[in-house]
Amino acid sequence: LKLAKHGDNYQVMTKEFLSLVSKNLTLKTKEEKTKLKSAAYMLVELGFKSEAVHFFQALIQQQTKKLNSDEMQELVYLWGPDASKVDVDWLLKEANKDPNAEWLKILNQIGAYKETVELYKSGAIYQTNLGEIFYIEALFKQEKVAESEKLLQGLSFAKYSLKELLIIRELVNPKKMPEVLENLSQVILTKEPGNVKARFDLAEVAYQKEKFKTVVELLAPIIQEKDLAGYAYFYYAVALGKIDKVKQSRGEFERLKQYLLNLNPTSKTEYLANQMLLAEVEVKQNNPKGSQKIYGKLYKMYPGNKDVLANYTQILMDQNEYGKAGALLQQNFKESNS
Repeated sequence: LKLAKHGDNYQVMTKEFLSLVSKNLTLKTKEEKTKLKSAAYMLVELGFKSEAVHFFQALIQQQTKKLNSDEMQELVYLWGPDASKVDVDWLLKEANKDPNAEWLKILNQIGAYKETVELYKSGAIYQTNLGEIFYIEALFKQEKVAESEKLLQGLSFAKYSLKELLIIRELVNPKKMPEVLENLSQVILTKEPGNVKARFDLAEVAYQKEKFKTVVELLAPIIQEKDLAGYAYFYYAVALGKIDKVKQSRGEFERLKQYLLNLNPTSKTEYLANQMLLAEVEVKQNNPKGSQKIYGKLYKMYPGNKDVLANYTQILMDQNEYGKAGALLQQNFKESNS
């Protein structure tokens, strides 16, 4: 394989190698398994995905602890979030040999949400705390939002481990389920008092309820943390102003502005979120023209984005530019109906 990787006829050589090794996949020694594993990784590098999958499956079948093995994670990576029915069926056979709620997590990772639901319902061994979480996630991914939200609202968070609570957190929409998020965050903090994300979540709920003093109390101890989301600084700055700490509020807005200007987003989604927050900061700093300029740019970059259109139109109307705002809405109405 090492020679093949640097040769012109690597495909022929690799197929010959596969033919030889596939005839004897009964591995007895640790050294043999290590060599085959190395070969499987090289197959991935060479682009032989299906053959690499076959090798990793052979390795997994000979292990007693399959679920959390490196080979299983490699398989999940190779399959991606859209595994074939053949791959899913193979996984289900392995799950039947060693029933465990962790299989539901893997099924979700490869996009087999329907199978997750069926496996969860098939027996009590899958209906653990962890299994329930992945079951709810599968329902959500199948767009059964009302059902998944109802289950989330009925969870008794105290019975879950910290690891499980953090997985649940990823399923909770802060704007749609603030009470659930508030209860969840409080329980997380009882298990890990220094959890920065949980404090921020509580502050976000308090901000929605306009409890600005509470927002400041929650964020002040963690506002210097490097991993805080940009909106944590925004909520903090706004809340300071609402409790008459105007000078400090202005300082925090300026700090947030510099923070956003120095960020280097790695994706278009991150860039959009960064710029929209920056536009909000410009408004708070009494610079609506700056916000208008940002949204003018975003409108061209993200055509069809409803949030950008709504915010851009609003800032135009706030500047009494009703003609331009109306033209934007009319143009988008025509395009959406064409």
